[in-house]
Amino acid sequence: MEIKIRMATTADAREISHCKIEGWQAGYRGIVPDSVLDLLDVGVEAERRRSYLEDPTSEVINLVALKDHEIVGWLAFGPHRDPDLMPGGYEEIYSLYVLPTHWRSGVGHKLMQHTLDIFVEAKRSSTSLWVLEENVSGRTFYERMGLRPDGTRKPIGIGENRLVEVRYRILLTGHDTASLPGRLDGKGS
Repeated sequence: MEIKIRMATTADAREISHCKIEGWQAGYRGIVPDSVLDLLDVGVEAERRRSYLEDPTSEVINLVALKDHEIVGWLAFGPHRDPDLMPGGYEEIYSLYVLPTHWRSGVGHKLMQHTLDIFVEAKRSSTSLWVLEENVSGRTFYERMGLRPDGTRKPIGIGENRLVEVRYRILLTGHDTASLPGRLDGKGS
């Protein structure tokens, strides 16, 4: 089945939230305490997501991946939030979640590649993202897409637990998207 990418709308809030929570519960089990994962609520998250999507001042771009008209993945990006990165030429990927039933089906790759295409076209020099240090599967995926850890780490509180996130980056200056790693169309390394 073909995967289509489009901008999210407020009507997508519930499906995005379902995707995020399913992704958290499957991907972070054993990393994030079960007590936190088991309390996640699609309705609560959907209301929060709807308010973000409705905010006319937001600089966050939300993309959804559809398969058979169902949202199976979601990616959000916008201006970087890290003070040590130069302003202007950088973007940050804030979230990427795929329904566990669609893991390893190309949905995550398609969302990432579409986003990297946007960054290159906009002449952005770099992008970054934060990932839980213990999320080996996520880190492996980002490395296949050409991102690398830059050595920056920070603590993050989830529930009453302290975890560590690591920052990944990729330089985009001088690239066309065909040369970036992780291409599904056989291009790139």
